Formats: sequence, C-alpha cells, structure tokens
Amino acid sequence: MYCRKCGHGIKDINTPCPYCGNLPLDGQEYCQECGFPSQPGQAICVSCQGKLIFAQKKATFSEHVNDQSQEPNPNSTLPEFIYQDEDIPNDVANIAACCSLPFTAGLPIVGLILYLVWKDEKPNAAKSVCLWSIIPFIVILVLAFILGFTSNFFYHI
Repeated sequence: MYCRKCGHGIKDINTPCPYCGNLPLDGQEYCQECGFPSQPGQAICVSCQGKLIFAQKKATFSEHVNDQSQEPNPNSTLPEFIYQDEDIPNDVANIAACCSLPFTAGLPIVGLILYLVWKDEKPNAAKSVCLWSIIPFIVILVLAFILGFTSNFFYHI
C-alpha cells in the first residue's frame, strides 16, 4: 500500500503517513496499489490497472438527506470512496467491555463477543475492545491471587 499524497510505502491506511503526515487516502497524486503517479479525478491506475480509491469526509445530516434521492449508478466510472475512520477503536465499546466484568462474574464476555463480531470487518476496533476486556480480567486475577496469598499468610501467623 502506498500513500496517495506523497507516494511512499505505508503499512496501514488508518494511521497518518510517517513521511507527509496526511491520511494515506487523502491525496490523489499516486496509486495506492503501486505508487505510480496519478492525476486528480483519475479512476484507474495506468500502471497496474487497479481501481483508485479516495477518502471521503463523512457527510453531514443535511447532505445525507439531500443525497438520498439519488440512486447509485453501478455502471459509473467514478472512483470508489471509502471511509477511513470506520475501523477506529470505539471508546464506548471499550469502556462497556471493561466495565461489564462485574456483571459477567468477572469474565470478559462482552469484549470477546464484540471481538468475534468485528474481527473481519473492523480488525483495529476488534483488537482494541478485546484488550480492554482482557487486561482488566488479568488484573483482577492477579489481585485475587495476591490477596488470597497474603490473607493465607497472615491467617497462619
């Protein structure tokens, strides 16, 4: 994958490019598949014949209402638009996974269910919610072990 703004090789489209600081799909100067220069508005790369994709800002409510009357054209040659910020860690889901431990007998059930649901569609969000549920679970186990050990130690003295 290449940054569409500066053409450097990158690992993830969800993090800013380490070379130019922009989100990798914000530009239109290079192909995201091969790094070959492209023109603004170009739909297909002339080098690798891949479909060029662009980032699109999320529409406001009024824009969404106004655009609902238009039907998508499957034969359109316009570039494909994707939303870069869909696969970001969800703060509400992370907190829910962390705080649900007392209600699930200390088991990270909510986080593991969300991980299984999101692992293919949103791998970054899935990993985040899984960590937010497993780390407190491990902390609870360690504290229970320490408190159990110290209470047995003082009980025998």
